Amino acid sequence: MKMKRVCTILLCFLLIAGCTSNKPTIIQKEKANNTVTINFLTGSLNKNVLKYMNEIMTDFHKKYPDIDVAYEGYQQNQNTDKKLVDVIEERLKNDEATDVACMDVKNIFDFVDEGKLVDLSDMPFANQMVDIAKKDSTVNGKVYSVPAALVSYCMVINMDMLNDCGLSKPTNWDEFLHCCEVLKQKGYRPIVGTRKFMKLIIYAGGLSQIYLSEQSEEYIKKLNNGEIPISDFTRPGFEMLQTLIDKGYLDPEEALKYDPSELSDIYTKDAGCFAFTYSSYLNTDQLDFNFALTGLPMKDGNIALIASDRRMSVFSKSKHIEECKKFVDYFSDKNVQKKTMETFGKFPAYTNANIPLDERLNDLQEIITHGNTMLIQDYNLKFEQWANLDTLCDDLLAGKTVDEQLAAFDAIQQKAIK
Repeated sequence: MKMKRVCTILLCFLLIAGCTSNKPTIIQKEKANNTVTINFLTGSLNKNVLKYMNEIMTDFHKKYPDIDVAYEGYQQNQNTDKKLVDVIEERLKNDEATDVACMDVKNIFDFVDEGKLVDLSDMPFANQMVDIAKKDSTVNGKVYSVPAALVSYCMVINMDMLNDCGLSKPTNWDEFLHCCEVLKQKGYRPIVGTRKFMKLIIYAGGLSQIYLSEQSEEYIKKLNNGEIPISDFTRPGFEMLQTLIDKGYLDPEEALKYDPSELSDIYTKDAGCFAFTYSSYLNTDQLDFNFALTGLPMKDGNIALIASDRRMSVFSKSKHIEECKKFVDYFSDKNVQKKTMETFGKFPAYTNANIPLDERLNDLQEIITHGNTMLIQDYNLKFEQWANLDTLCDDLLAGKTVDEQLAAFDAIQQKAIK
């Protein structure tokens, strides 16, 4: 009688060795079979992520028993500046095993330009992605990354407070301002703000004019050659944020005290009505009131800012490219998508995943379905938006004027062009 074959999942942890060294130490279980092993490098050692990945890799191994996956989670130590992308660069330079990795979109753009990634356009998942996910995975007309799911940056609503004031969820900017005014008159704080994430108003009110327009490609070209200053698009967004401050709906000094990661601690039952975060951040265990999620208010409706979650790419130096392709394609499987949604509370990146979501996500899903979306970062533009708006937004909260911040953004654009 044959012994039941043991499925080997290799869990590798990249840790910083010592307090002064920034050289990763790899701890790996011994492998006792003759399968092909591919390594999967990510930037997470979170226990929920490890559990999820272990389940995914176990199921993948059942489908493809000749392929093992070594999961490597890199955790940046506070004593080093070495990031995940630096570890990848070092491995590629030294011809060390680098098969599949999770990276942000900027790294993907850079690696594509350097010829380091495999074109995945011919894989089944490429034709199953929802439009916004495919756009985020495409560079120069080809697909180079596989998203596990989508996450939406959005507005959270304290429904208990809103209902107490006899208000409905706002579906555009004017309705949002009306809600804020009624809340203020009744003695409630309309908005619970934090650092950085108030920039979502600037995205919704400003940058959306680029990406929801039929002239989007033309605008991007003119922004890249300096023919149009970025302030032409972002002025409405900065002015909308300033309006919230001027009308007393947002306390800028209070907002600057808190990081977005602290929202669940400060967003309590009586703290305020509206807040800004991302769709998978809050859950019912963290809050002591009923809440709902919806899009960011614009003058013509609400919008969802979208980011791909866990973008996976295959490296051209891999000795097992076909096996790697099978692994990344597996994340589009409808059962894997179901597990992803249940684990992380995010949105499906693929059209074959008809999965019931938490009812609090219904508004956002409807916005995504209708295509009223934009990506949080566009690396087709020569200048960075997401991180730069952190500083520009927070400086506005600290007292700088709209015109000063617009001039600063124009200067960032011009410097990048030159």
